[in-house]
Amino acid sequence: MNPESILIVETAENLPLPVIDEIKRGRKTKRFVRNLLDKLKEWKESVMRFIDDPLVPFDNNQGGTRYSYDEGYLALT
Repeated sequence: MNPESILIVETAENLPLPVIDEIKRGRKTKRFVRNLLDKLKEWKESVMRFIDDPLVPFDNNQGGTRYSYDEGYLALT
């Protein structure tokens, strides 16, 4: 099963919440899984690049990767 078909199946299973007759203010809430699926669709190219290529970093936080604490001492990595 390819990732595209997984997103389609999961999106179909996690439909939006039903509309309630009461008038409520603000934005309607989404389920956690639905939010995650929307983010995966939005960032599909980056996620697939991370999965396929082991040299692609998990995040873009370059500031935290330059220095690390090894047993209490600051070490360059």
